[in-house]
Amino acid sequence: MINEFVGYVAAAYPILWIDTHEYNRAIKEYARALSEKNLHHDITVWDVVSGISKYENNKFIKLEDSDDDPSMPIEFLHKAIGSTVMFVKDYHLFIESVQVWRALVNDIDDFKQKSKIFVIVSPKVNIPEEIKRYVTVINFSLPTKDELKSILDVAVTAEGAEVEDEELVLSSGSGLTAFEFENAIYHSIVLNKGKI
Repeated sequence: MINEFVGYVAAAYPILWIDTHEYNRAIKEYARALSEKNLHHDITVWDVVSGISKYENNKFIKLEDSDDDPSMPIEFLHKAIGSTVMFVKDYHLFIESVQVWRALVNDIDDFKQKSKIFVIVSPKVNIPEEIKRYVTVINFSLPTKDELKSILDVAVTAEGAEVEDEELVLSSGSGLTAFEFENAIYHSIVLNKGKI
């Protein structure tokens, strides 16, 4: 999954669509992988409330120097100069507008030439017919058993909790997002007086 994404970026696929409810986990994992591979891309994130943030030193820093309205789903496309991976949250809510999908199609050649990668991160995949051939969909996997174990270990250490049956807890967490699993662990600690 991570290597597939990095490969698409290296090959300058212009529009990627990550199908997930786990916005932050997906973006952090992909941004970290891109940084480790030294693909020399700037990494930014946009959402309708916060505007643009840049990924530096394993964290996202909001860009304060922009006086543009962050709610404009097209303006930020032209902010990126050079090789950039632009993660955009919830773009499925804008993509069906003719102005939005047309802006993307108009910029496809520019994206390819300058290695700009537009990455939509959304729990709903609704690609307009007019741009389907330009978009590559990636399904972001739910946490693995090892990732769930890491979440469990952090909770146990932080709360001094006791795990009665680790295998049962991990198998019960299968199919949950990291956020859901973490909530379930802490809820169990509270309800069972320090036991999971």
